[in-house]
Amino acid sequence: VIYAAVVALWSICNTEIWKRTERTYALEWGMVGYEEKEQRRPQFKGLHDMHDPVSGRPGAFYPPYKRRRRTLCGVWVTCLCIAVNLLFLLLCVWMKTEEGTELYF
Repeated sequence: VIYAAVVALWSICNTEIWKRTERTYALEWGMVGYEEKEQRRPQFKGLHDMHDPVSGRPGAFYPPYKRRRRTLCGVWVTCLCIAVNLLFLLLCVWMKTEEGTELYF
């Protein structure tokens, strides 16, 4: 119980200290109110004339189906790399056992 109380107190203090530090850095680096001054990147190719569900303002958004397609492509590439890695690992184990050396797992 004492440990839980100490951890809870530490996490609260740590969060509050980080909030204060974050505000200090934002002020030092000139990032306070940056969102209002930020300009849209010209390279961004999204759907225009969509309304932001949070603020209600019009803006351009990246279509969800394109985001899903890019994510799935990344997942497939990652799975392919893992499969190739496992194939090489199994090939190394098979070649090691073919040499007559014993493997102990």
